[in-house]
Amino acid sequence: KRYMLVLYYTSKELFEVMVDDSTVPMRVVVHDKKGQPLKPWHLHVGLVIDILGKPTTLMKAKQSTMHWVDTEARRLWDKKTRLETTLSKFAPIPDLTPLTGVTTNKLKNTKAGSLGGTVDLSRLALAVA
Repeated sequence: KRYMLVLYYTSKELFEVMVDDSTVPMRVVVHDKKGQPLKPWHLHVGLVIDILGKPTTLMKAKQSTMHWVDTEARRLWDKKTRLETTLSKFAPIPDLTPLTGVTTNKLKNTKAGSLGGTVDLSRLALAVA
């Protein structure tokens, strides 16, 4: 089993990877399944990405990163809820939980930063768009 330190720089949209005892980071571009470079919206704890040809699970994140992901998840969830309330006046709204991977209780009953950055913001954003 090998361990990696994976850093993502949002301004440059690139990853730096340090494997085990290496002292020089390798710069890599990581793509999604469609061949597009990953964006901050795609990254969350538990995501499996392909780095150097190996599936790699993101196991941890900085506290500030987890807080950002959790805050964005709540913001998008609130937007989704308001949109559903508005649209429910016109037609029944289907349950979008399978599409978003987020349950109502998970977002309503937890404090900011306590979700651990595990919400896939890209899926939640698609449910709102």
